[in-house]
Amino acid sequence: MARVYIRRKELGKGWRYKAIPKGAGRRPASEPGEKFHVRYPDALGKFVWSRGYDTFEEAQKEAAGLELNAKAVDLGLTVEEFKDRANSKRTTIKSAIENFLSDAHKTKKKKTVVGYEHNLAQFQESLGKKLCFMDEVTKETLSDFRDFLAEKGYEARTQHNRLMTVLSLLKKNKLKTDFSLTADLPEFEEEPGPV
Repeated sequence: MARVYIRRKELGKGWRYKAIPKGAGRRPASEPGEKFHVRYPDALGKFVWSRGYDTFEEAQKEAAGLELNAKAVDLGLTVEEFKDRANSKRTTIKSAIENFLSDAHKTKKKKTVVGYEHNLAQFQESLGKKLCFMDEVTKETLSDFRDFLAEKGYEARTQHNRLMTVLSLLKKNKLKTDFSLTADLPEFEEEPGPV
């Protein structure tokens, strides 16, 4: 397993490596001349050191890549084959939307389906390139979509309706978030019906 260390010069001892705990709350600071290194097993299982990195983030990224590579090698796969295998049971947002709309075409009126298509296209637009899989959608993702709609000038009722479409998509895919229908959905007043 790859692990990040910082290399520091200690008085009377020379250069020493100090392990940085995984999940450390704050990023460790480094002094001039100090570098971050990754200790990882090579193909023969012998632990070796990476080159030095100027920032903790660079070393973390390298460690993650080395771990991914080690898992792939253990299974006799390339990294891309391993990623494909790991993601094979996951549903992409794109395919979930396609399936949702396909089902809607069979059971809903054309006007409703057109609304779903528009709402879900805006949802994908709000994601940018941040997310790819349905299981990555969180309360924060939905809140960001709500805020995205608000920034575009949509009223609370429209935000509410578009979010409800996305929540229907999540429900169809058996996914739950902590997004609250009472606390997180935009509030609006119902217009009185005709008398």
